Amino acid sequence: MHKIYALALVALLGVPYALRAQTTQELFGKNRVQYQQFAWKQITTTNFDIYFYQGGNEAAYQAARYAEADFDRIADLLGYTPYSKTKIFLYNSLADLQQSNVGLSNDDVLTGGQTSFVKSQVEIPFNGNQVTFKRDLSNNIAQVFISEMMFGGSLKDMLQSSLLLSLPDWFMAGAAAYVAEGWSLEMDDYLRDAVLSKNIRKPSAITGDRATLVGQSIWNYIAERYGKANISNILNLTRIIRNEETSIASTLGVRHNRFLQEWKQYYTDMASEVSASYVPPQETFRVRKQNRRGILYNQLAISPDGRYLAYSENSRGVYRVKVMDTETKRKKTLFRGGYRVVNQRVNQQLPLLAWQNNRSLAIVTVERSSNKFYVYEVTKGRRKIRKTLDNFDEVLDFDVSDDGSTMVLSADQAGQSDIFLYNIARSTTRQLTNDLYDDLQPHFLAGSAAEVVFSSNRPSDSLSAPPGDYRTIQNDFSLYLYNAASASTLRLQRLVTSLGNATHPVVADQRTIFYLDDEKGIHNLYRYDLTTKATSQVSNFRQGIRTFDLHYAGASQALAYQTLSNSREYIGFIRPFDFNRVVDPVFTKRNELQEDKAQQLKTEEKPTAGELSETPARNGEARTSDPGRGAAIRLEPGEVDTDNYQFDSDVANQEEKPAAGVKSKGNILLNNARAAKKENIAIRGPFPYQSRFTTNNVTSSLLINPITGWGIQFDVNMNDMLEDHVVRMGGLLNTDLRSNNFYGEYRYLKRRIDYGVRFDRKQIFINNEGFPQKYRLNQVMVSAAYPFSVSSRFTVAPFYTGTRFLDVLSLPAPTPPLVSKATTDYGGVRLEYVFDNTLVNGMNMIEGTRMKVRFDQYAAFQSAGESFNRFTVDLRNYKKIHRDLIFATRLAYGHSGGQARKRFLLGGMDNWLFNSRESGPSADLLTTSRDTDRRDFYFLEFVSNLRGFGYAKLGGYNHLLLNAELRLPLIKYFYRGPITSNFLKNLQLVAFTDVGTAWNQQSPLSRRNDQNTVTLPTSQQLRGNPFTVTVTNFKNPFLTGYGAGVRTFLLGYYVKFDAAWGVEDYVAGPTRYYLTLGYDF
Repeated sequence: MHKIYALALVALLGVPYALRAQTTQELFGKNRVQYQQFAWKQITTTNFDIYFYQGGNEAAYQAARYAEADFDRIADLLGYTPYSKTKIFLYNSLADLQQSNVGLSNDDVLTGGQTSFVKSQVEIPFNGNQVTFKRDLSNNIAQVFISEMMFGGSLKDMLQSSLLLSLPDWFMAGAAAYVAEGWSLEMDDYLRDAVLSKNIRKPSAITGDRATLVGQSIWNYIAERYGKANISNILNLTRIIRNEETSIASTLGVRHNRFLQEWKQYYTDMASEVSASYVPPQETFRVRKQNRRGILYNQLAISPDGRYLAYSENSRGVYRVKVMDTETKRKKTLFRGGYRVVNQRVNQQLPLLAWQNNRSLAIVTVERSSNKFYVYEVTKGRRKIRKTLDNFDEVLDFDVSDDGSTMVLSADQAGQSDIFLYNIARSTTRQLTNDLYDDLQPHFLAGSAAEVVFSSNRPSDSLSAPPGDYRTIQNDFSLYLYNAASASTLRLQRLVTSLGNATHPVVADQRTIFYLDDEKGIHNLYRYDLTTKATSQVSNFRQGIRTFDLHYAGASQALAYQTLSNSREYIGFIRPFDFNRVVDPVFTKRNELQEDKAQQLKTEEKPTAGELSETPARNGEARTSDPGRGAAIRLEPGEVDTDNYQFDSDVANQEEKPAAGVKSKGNILLNNARAAKKENIAIRGPFPYQSRFTTNNVTSSLLINPITGWGIQFDVNMNDMLEDHVVRMGGLLNTDLRSNNFYGEYRYLKRRIDYGVRFDRKQIFINNEGFPQKYRLNQVMVSAAYPFSVSSRFTVAPFYTGTRFLDVLSLPAPTPPLVSKATTDYGGVRLEYVFDNTLVNGMNMIEGTRMKVRFDQYAAFQSAGESFNRFTVDLRNYKKIHRDLIFATRLAYGHSGGQARKRFLLGGMDNWLFNSRESGPSADLLTTSRDTDRRDFYFLEFVSNLRGFGYAKLGGYNHLLLNAELRLPLIKYFYRGPITSNFLKNLQLVAFTDVGTAWNQQSPLSRRNDQNTVTLPTSQQLRGNPFTVTVTNFKNPFLTGYGAGVRTFLLGYYVKFDAAWGVEDYVAGPTRYYLTLGYDF
């Protein structure tokens, strides 16, 4: 009952923290494109509901077991248990996930002014790799738990948190990453690069993926230095006092600035030790000298003769395959694809590359949710082959045999990754492996189309071994050789057993294989001799090699590699490179600490049968106490040393044992219970998916209309869990309590075409000098939208519109020729094209381009003389000048035609508090008198912003307006430290100029236009005079406004204050001040 009262309070009172004030501006929005239909089903466990569709049955059951087995560990580490079951929506591939509508209904521009309800819901694709899938699943579950912990709970907590709790990016994302991965290799690599290149900043100033890695390192430092128990203490205290800095200082007993210094020094000391034994690569050249835009590189391949280097660049989902001539350094783009991904995960693995011969490059990518295979001739840029690989959910990697006839693929099929041979000419497939273990990065042996070397986490090289389950999946990868031409059961053999992870094998010749290994703590290059079975380390780069290729034949041996420098990826090329060198660098401090922990575990007594065995920690999940803290604390029976505590993603929910020789009976019983629970995970189902509607968000907006004045608008957004069905309802109540609007809308977004239906009812009550009048509009619109991509769509929307005028005091019979009531019904159609690829980097900080082109045709039923049409264009561009400095421009054009065409009124700003109107013919359209029909109120369009003038300064059947703003977030731009105040964090200075005009007949660009041409005598003065005179006064037809302003977030509103000077006919007018509510222009 309390929740109902609280919800009613939000909806009825319009509290500031739920305000949203942009109803008078254009809404653009993005799309999702559905290429296929999913028949969802559901299975359920004690703590999770897992949803999947055709082809995802096995992956769903694996996800259920992984999630349930990890639940206790995550809950214990965070110190929080969710209120309800977490819902997991599992997709067969990332391409399928990108078709999801979840999150689409959230308007990026309006995120500061709405109260959203926290959902315990996860969307995750199966990426073909059990290890990373398990890690991603844990990360997503941890994110949901932390989000619910910080912002969820009761409705009162949600409303308070939406107003008071503002956390830096690193805090929650980093905590989730640490829960899932612990001290990961990627995080260790990033921090080493950051501290050695002196590119590490204050954590609160970092955003995006970097903030996640930095946050992960902070939580790892807390666990290593102060113990894991403090993680849950800090999180819970942050929820209470709503300040992460104070929470850290209070929990750890150290000032926050001192804490950050010690955190930085902790990783600096470790990086300094590494730099003594490892060296930066001395590349011959880089394919791009500066990677200022943060382009991602995922694939590279050197042609067999060593002449060309092919690589792919990925920028927010848009990728290009480039080929560089390593001799001349000339580059050309061979292939383009993808689209700009907004608020979705980017598939960083696409496209995949491999050479078919010296001049033919093979490419595997995804188009329209389908795997495509291409072969291009490099010198001519001509496509030779195009095929569809329909048998796989996702292709993870591939290679082409030396004779160009066969491909070997690592591909995901039915929830597991296996090795396949594919005959290019015949388009036939042969499966080589078939089990749950990950088989990745296949490569043909030199001169063979049947012998394949690949990386796998299978425990043995026996093909007759069990196919594996969630308990036997390991994090350790070794190299295996598969001979498809052999009929022997020994056709699979293990080549390399690593203390770390042996991955990315590349065959150099018939006896030599190079691969990456992280057994020393950094991914470096290793060599394996097929004849002698000997391995040796070849490189000792201080930053891990992420992927590589080589040219081994001849004297000009070369190495191409991808690594990290100054926190950005780059591709380096070294020629010549000595592949015969042997190095033996030291272990990183991370690996040393984990190795010490592994040795300590060996000396402890073995666990009882009911306890879980611990895995030696060499894959990034373990933690140990700081070696500089001295001897271990002596523990009393039943106590736990929180500084000597370990979790391992291979063995979830592991409780730390007490000091050696001391066991707690309670811990043993708890471990026994949890081990039995994980061995017997109950899974029920599958059941058919049922759509359940929930409230997504509730908003209330303060709206100032130039005609009706102040009002409060309420909006409720509801949808099913997949957001395929969206219901929106809302209403506007003016302060006179008699003028009001209401709308209801339903959208069906499940299929390729998006359908919608909307009903609007608007009523205006005007009491002018005791002559009350009512105006009413009813409209029903049905729409069908065809998305071309996530950024563009075309919509056709037929509609019915009815308007009514009622002069209350003149009823029942007015004196002719006065009119007491009138009704007009219209049938019409709206055609609309929308393009929107913008990214929202903060409040009123937008980057990209938006455009809306619209045509409306109104055909009156009663009389053709009342029909009209309207054509409008709204084009906006937001260009980043430097860091957060944005130059925003907008071009708006409108034209109204037909026998009853309607006017555009130019001047003023949207949502202008204490607004004013200009005097003149255009402003007269906003006045009413007895028995005057002003139903055109509903069709007048106020064109803004034109600052320096009031509403209706100019009017006409056409308009043209240009806005330009330079937006500087003052505090964020100059101060890179933490900003806890929403007022200061969103404080923005703006310099602007507006140029606009409106006209009826003659264009303002013509010598004789509506603004500089006057006909005398006027129609009132004519009185039978047959002579008229046209006077051209050369008046400037354009109005100009310029000035400066400030924007910020104040008491839940995004407030704009502008001072402007209007220029008319080259004369500047007095200063005008504008206090408005809303974002953007």
